[in-house]
Amino acid sequence: FRSVMAGWCEGFGIVYLEALACGVPVVGSKVDGSRETLRDGALGVLVDPTDNEEILQGILKALHHPRQVPSGLDYFSIQNFEQRSHDIVNALRAP
Repeated sequence: FRSVMAGWCEGFGIVYLEALACGVPVVGSKVDGSRETLRDGALGVLVDPTDNEEILQGILKALHHPRQVPSGLDYFSIQNFEQRSHDIVNALRAP
């Protein structure tokens, strides 16, 4: 199975993270929150949701992508999220 959700209104896209955590290649949109979730294409294929040919090519690319959990998915781990949050707070507190 592959996950394709090339919309233009997705806020973040937890479903992408769920699919990626299961090793499912995904196709998402270049124009909404999917872009952030897929780390600008590092974790999945990004397409223009108004371009049918680009969607088709993205699907074909995902179909040929091996089923595996991408190494960059740990960016979204609780430990990394916590560290980024601490870094922001510390930067704001710095003189």
